[in-house]
Amino acid sequence: MALRMSPTTQSLTTPPVLQEAGSLSYGSTPLIASNVIAFNSSGIMATRSLTTTVTLHNNCVYNPAGADYSGLSAGDGDIYSDPLLMSWTRGDYGLAIHSPCIDAGYTPAVPADVTTDYGGNQRFMDDPFTPDCRWLAGSCGNSPVVDIGAYEFVSIIPGDFDNSGTVDNDDLSMFLACLTGPATPYTPANLPAAPPGCTLVPDGQDHIAADFDQDGDVDQDDFRRLSTLHQRTRRSLSDCAH
Repeated sequence: MALRMSPTTQSLTTPPVLQEAGSLSYGSTPLIASNVIAFNSSGIMATRSLTTTVTLHNNCVYNPAGADYSGLSAGDGDIYSDPLLMSWTRGDYGLAIHSPCIDAGYTPAVPADVTTDYGGNQRFMDDPFTPDCRWLAGSCGNSPVVDIGAYEFVSIIPGDFDNSGTVDNDDLSMFLACLTGPATPYTPANLPAAPPGCTLVPDGQDHIAADFDQDGDVDQDDFRRLSTLHQRTRRSLSDCAH
């Protein structure tokens, strides 16, 4: 893949992962940040025609079959580690739990108008169980830290809309902001809305997380599901306290 760039590029919307070697030739002063470049015959190569400075920042470059860098060196925050994608051989480039790419990207490179990832989820979703910028302190920018790659790691806790690690009153407030009532559909094209509206982002099937039964509305059936999850969390926290 030949990258012939103007100032900035990052794997925040496309493509999900580079599946061929990246070749850098002429351009201005490109910044390559927050990319997963993995499982190729080689990694990033700067050709002889490259006459400008390339800045690499917080990429995951993992290509055991060949050289990860040719003609240039690893950048600040770059990591060499299996990105632990969900199933890259089947085209699922989402980050699995314990992926080294979680909360390890370069936040300043994210354009102001990019608010969602390649799958339509919120671009900045902090994982409370992963330390921010753990590979090189200070290399990621301000929190919340963007993940490396085109997909943000999504919490596996149903009902934890703010990814805090628990289903609590903040999640209840987010749910109520999305409540439509039975047989009253929400409009995916209008979401996410600014607070105090519904701030949840529709997924690839145009469903939001508050719509637990995925019937196109957010009603009492969904509230009962959230209430059960909320009670389970409260019991779990109570057990931990004792």
